[in-house]
Amino acid sequence: MERTYYIASWNQYENEGVSRIVYDKENDRVLSCTLLDYIKRSSYFARTEDHLFVLTEAPIASPDSGCITSLHIVDDKPVVTDKMEHIASGITHLSFSRNRKHLYLSGYGTGSIYIVDVDPFGYLSNFRTGYIASGSSINKKRQESPHILLLVNEKGTFLPP
Repeated sequence: MERTYYIASWNQYENEGVSRIVYDKENDRVLSCTLLDYIKRSSYFARTEDHLFVLTEAPIASPDSGCITSLHIVDDKPVVTDKMEHIASGITHLSFSRNRKHLYLSGYGTGSIYIVDVDPFGYLSNFRTGYIASGSSINKKRQESPHILLLVNEKGTFLPP
């Protein structure tokens, strides 16, 4: 049985991008490995049956913002559908709402949860803040700002800590 996996790679040198790996589980071997090098500095994914959403940092020229790239998987090959650039920096995780109409994003150093609307074709719109935490660690040298944890309940609704 063949399975397709995607692996993020962020190294700013060769082999940077998203790797698409086709694995044959029965024979325990990799059938193919393709680098999607048009997606740079990738870090986290969220996936539906036919779309892959990749969180990336902005290019080095604009390091204070992030980007979400939406890829439509056609014949088991990802094709860029949409890009939402210049969103908040420091976003660390993506998660879908249960109905797959919203992406929840957690801002690690900002203590924020952001929401992005997603249509059935993978187009992204309406980036907004859904929740902002406050505070810091007991040891302020170690953690000056809130580091948010993204929790989603069984209904696909985010739960502030």
